[in-house]
Amino acid sequence: MAWPTVWFALWTLAVPTLAFPISQQHVLSIPKTPVNGSEPNFASKTPYPAPATEPSTLEGYHLEQVQMVLRHASRAPTKPGILDMRALQKHITSSPSLRAEYEWIRQWKPMYMDEEGLLTASGEREAWLLGTRFKGRYRSLLQANAYYPHFFRFISSRSPRSFLTGHFFASGLFSQNKGEACHDVPSHGTYIRTVDHSDSHITNPHGSCPEWKKVAKSQATRTLLKEAMHEHLGPIAERLGQEIGVSLRGDDVWTIYHLCAFGHLVPEDESNETKRFCALLSDGDFEKVSYVADLRSWAKVGYGELNANLGCAVVTDVIDSMNSRNIMDVRLGHSETVVAVLRALGIYGEAGSRPDVPPADWRTSDIIPFLANVVFELYSSPVSSDTFVRVLHNERPVTVPGCPIRDDSLCEFNTFQAVVKQRGLLNCKVEDMCHDKTSNDVDLNTFIISL
Repeated sequence: MAWPTVWFALWTLAVPTLAFPISQQHVLSIPKTPVNGSEPNFASKTPYPAPATEPSTLEGYHLEQVQMVLRHASRAPTKPGILDMRALQKHITSSPSLRAEYEWIRQWKPMYMDEEGLLTASGEREAWLLGTRFKGRYRSLLQANAYYPHFFRFISSRSPRSFLTGHFFASGLFSQNKGEACHDVPSHGTYIRTVDHSDSHITNPHGSCPEWKKVAKSQATRTLLKEAMHEHLGPIAERLGQEIGVSLRGDDVWTIYHLCAFGHLVPEDESNETKRFCALLSDGDFEKVSYVADLRSWAKVGYGELNANLGCAVVTDVIDSMNSRNIMDVRLGHSETVVAVLRALGIYGEAGSRPDVPPADWRTSDIIPFLANVVFELYSSPVSSDTFVRVLHNERPVTVPGCPIRDDSLCEFNTFQAVVKQRGLLNCKVEDMCHDKTSNDVDLNTFIISL
């Protein structure tokens, strides 16, 4: 059952046996993870990297409309992650051979289950800051058009973290002043419509696709990821186990990596024992775990024809909105939502041909950090009837393959629509695609058997 549509007054909310060799080209190009630095690299758990230089709207053109696709901001671990963290602590501290210098793990307190999957304080601020930047960037559009829910459409997955990202983003976008607090009172309430995961091909294209679920949970996919984990993280687990005096597995290294990642989301002024787990891994370890994270993402949501087309409903919705009177649409989803759009447009992953080797451009820390976003700006020309589209990924202009390469990254709207249509994305039949019995599940099984 879908969640009800919500009229939300922002000021009233209180939010408390296979071996897959590592692609050397991929690993060697991954930047070192500054574990104790201000810009950590934790694959899809990376905090949002706000641009040092903010792009502005284009001079010489009139901004008509803005379309957005947003991932939720930084969140706490979900229930499975918290259970893994507790299990790791129990395993380590129950060992009589645990070395004295690691006794601190015994006193470490895992996150409460009540917090699972919710936005962190840093996530609330991320979303609010993005809203304030967009308020400045699109000031002329916002000032020229009074807020009406029909023309400023907010649609969210039913997940509280996506919905609340919309709340804090809107509180920054429509704030009345230049305050520094993400609880600033906005100028009006904002209508945010929520849809159930199983019903929305726009906010949750993968989760609403039964055929994709079958592929992602297939034995072939599980085998690929299990063996990749063992191959790449097993040696780290063996070395680390000898260091702390406890037998560890590759899965434990994966959990330690995420403990470090989530530790970086806690404000610096708070006691943060979780970040101490970072010291257990070297820079080289982080490179390898980041590679496995990229591989997992690629195998599940990047590789194959199905993944390349799942974003068609989102792209169609963007095109339809551009042909309407809408002023600004904000689609609030998950990392998979952003991946689906970028993959469908061919901006990333076009060179990938094997499920076990992510293409060189598949860096989840760059593609889908927390609060990852894709923005479509629609411009009109003051000297002709032509309209143009500019696409930005994480606030940086990108060129859609098939559009001409220009310094201003503009693509004539008719050309953009033609590119989308040529890729089979316009008005696609997602229901047929998601119940097709001949999916890349067969390709993946055949690939593994052939090895």
